Amino acid sequence: MTVRPVFGFATPVEPVAVGAVPQYLTTLWQRLTREQAATGPLTPARMLNLVLYGEDDAVPETAERLAASVAALHPGRLIAVQVDRGRGGTEMTAHVSVRCVPDPTGQRQVCSELVLLTVPAALRRYVPHALCALLLPDLPVALWWTGTPRVEDPLYQRLTADLASRVLLDSRAGDQPPATLRALARWCAERPTVALGDLAWARLHPWRQAIADCFDQVNSSPPPARIRRVELISDGVGVPADALLLLGWFASRLAWQVKGASQEPDAVRVDFLCDGRRVQARCGWVTDAQALPTLAAIRVEVALGSEAFGFEVHRGHDVNVVHTHVTPPGGPRSARTAGLPEPRDEALVARLLNASLPDPLYRAALDRAAQIAGALA
Repeated sequence: MTVRPVFGFATPVEPVAVGAVPQYLTTLWQRLTREQAATGPLTPARMLNLVLYGEDDAVPETAERLAASVAALHPGRLIAVQVDRGRGGTEMTAHVSVRCVPDPTGQRQVCSELVLLTVPAALRRYVPHALCALLLPDLPVALWWTGTPRVEDPLYQRLTADLASRVLLDSRAGDQPPATLRALARWCAERPTVALGDLAWARLHPWRQAIADCFDQVNSSPPPARIRRVELISDGVGVPADALLLLGWFASRLAWQVKGASQEPDAVRVDFLCDGRRVQARCGWVTDAQALPTLAAIRVEVALGSEAFGFEVHRGHDVNVVHTHVTPPGGPRSARTAGLPEPRDEALVARLLNASLPDPLYRAALDRAAQIAGALA
C-alpha cells in the first residue's frame, strides 16, 4: 500500500473495496504511527460517526472541508457518500484517509478518519447496508443530507429511522421552499426526539439578534409594543425558506395565528390574528437578482400605545454586514452596523453538531412557517 500525505491527510492512492475498509484503516494507522513517531504521538479520537450524503461532483471537496471543520471538536469517522447517477457499474468503491490536528497542548495530534464512498446509481438502495459495515460501533450517528431535502425519499427515511440520531440539512436548498417546509414539519412531528439542524435557520441567527437589538433600543414597557406590519424582501424570485422561517419565528414567539395567505406577482401576503387584532405581513422579492433566493431586508411597523415607530434591518452592499435603522417615537432616527457572517456550510454543520436535542425555537418557527405555506397551497 502506498500512502501519500495531502493537506493533513494520509491518502491511499488506489480505491479500496468497501468490505476491506476496516482492515485497510488498521494498516493505515499502523503505518502512520511509525512514520509520525518522531513528530509526536497520534491519538485516534472517536466521538461521533458523521455521514455526509450527496449526489453531485462537489461531495469530495465538501467532505475535505467538513473534515477540517469538525476534526478538533467532533473527531471520529466521517463517511461521505457520493451517489453518481451518471455512473454505471455494480460495485461501490471507497477512498480512505486520515486527518490530524494538534490538540490544545500541541503535544500530540488528534486524528479522525474519512471514508469517501462512491456509489453507482443502481446501488443507491444498498447504501444503508454499506454504512452499517463502516460505522464505528457504540457511537452516535449524525447525517448531513446535502442538496434538496427529500424527506419522502425512501433512502432518507431509512437513514434517519435506522441509523441517525441527528439530522442536518438545508431547507433553503430546494426550489420549492413552501413544499419543503411543510414536508419537514410533518417529518418532525413524526419524530419529535430527533435533533434536526437546519442550515437555513442557523444563518438567521444574526438577523434575529439584530431584530432583538432594535426592540431593545425602544423602551416598550409600559405600554407594550405591538407589531402592526412586517415586510420581508428577498433577493431572487420567490420566497426563500429563511424568510418563511423568520416570519414563522415572529408568529410563534408572539402567538400570531395564521388566518390566510395570498400570492401576488412579486410577493406573498399573509394575515395573522393576535388577541383579536390583525397583523399583516408581506414577503416580496427582487426579480433580477441571484438564482437562489435569500433574505435581504426586513421592515417592521410597531405601535407603542398611541404612538408608532419602525425599524429596518437589511443586508449591506458588502454582504458580510447588516444595517439597522430605528425610528423611535419622539426621538431621532438611529443607525447601527453589525457583522453578518456567512460561514461556509461546513462551519454551520460543525456548529449544529453541538446540539444533541431538538431545538424548540426552530420547531415552533418551522410549524408556523409550514402553516403559512399550507395557506398558500
